[in-house]
Amino acid sequence: GFAQSIPVPDTLAEVIRRAATEPRGGLGALVVFAAGNDNREIDDDEMQAMPEVLCVSAIDSYGYPTNSTNTGPGVDVAAPSATVSIAPENGTTTTFGGTSAAAPVAAGLAAWAVSQDPSLSATDLMDLLEASAEPSPYMPVDEGGRNDTYGWGVLYAQNVLAALYPEAAPPP
Repeated sequence: GFAQSIPVPDTLAEVIRRAATEPRGGLGALVVFAAGNDNREIDDDEMQAMPEVLCVSAIDSYGYPTNSTNTGPGVDVAAPSATVSIAPENGTTTTFGGTSAAAPVAAGLAAWAVSQDPSLSATDLMDLLEASAEPSPYMPVDEGGRNDTYGWGVLYAQNVLAALYPEAAPPP
């Protein structure tokens, strides 16, 4: 994400569209972007709001949105930010979190799903992740079932698994 609203340049939008449709023999690749960590609303003309992009906001370990995650109609799903502290070779401790850590959670789930069913298109993968996302109990959803902070809901690996293998899902 960007600190300020920046409309997606036409050339970049075209590359994103091609990435979502051309690889894997025309099945496309799921394009995942972090919503950004600027505590602002994503505008409709930004790359995170493109229909070909899965836009991921960040939640903390309690399921609440991180205090800096961007929001708006362009947000598709939320994922744990899993802030991790690391100490590189020079011994300095740094942290990695926010939407930059949440987006790889979504990308990893999509990669796992396509490894289970390589026939899934980029659109199928986006639909799978959105449909299996669990609405947050912390914020209301609109009449369509989404929220500007959580999108269609929070990603959980077990929900993706159950959506891929409904016959193996435990009874409610």
